[in-house]
Amino acid sequence: MHHDAIGKMEHMPQLSNEKARVLIQNGMSWDEVIAIIGKPPGRGKGLINFMSATWDEGADYISVTFALPAADLDRPDEPSVVIGFGTVCDKTLHLATAWETVQWYAKKGAAKIGVKWD
Repeated sequence: MHHDAIGKMEHMPQLSNEKARVLIQNGMSWDEVIAIIGKPPGRGKGLINFMSATWDEGADYISVTFALPAADLDRPDEPSVVIGFGTVCDKTLHLATAWETVQWYAKKGAAKIGVKWD
């Protein structure tokens, strides 16, 4: 079922996090998620049996957690290989409040002019 939907979305531009959250379903593979939302901007974070990747769009973000089969844990030093074998087991969407969005833009603007913001 997932493969038909993925084939139709391969040529679509990246979707908003909110739409991606609806399209990403438990049980999907890493490749299926990448076909929907694109590659994450950084490396994923791993736990013992799970790997998580986050995509952000301004102050909003979506985090997707992949359950890893036990066999994949033999290669913890190769997260890009390990994550490819997992399937989605959880997803979290954070839609920023107006205040969080203002802070995000203020911090980004401050960084452009060399002001540190903790």
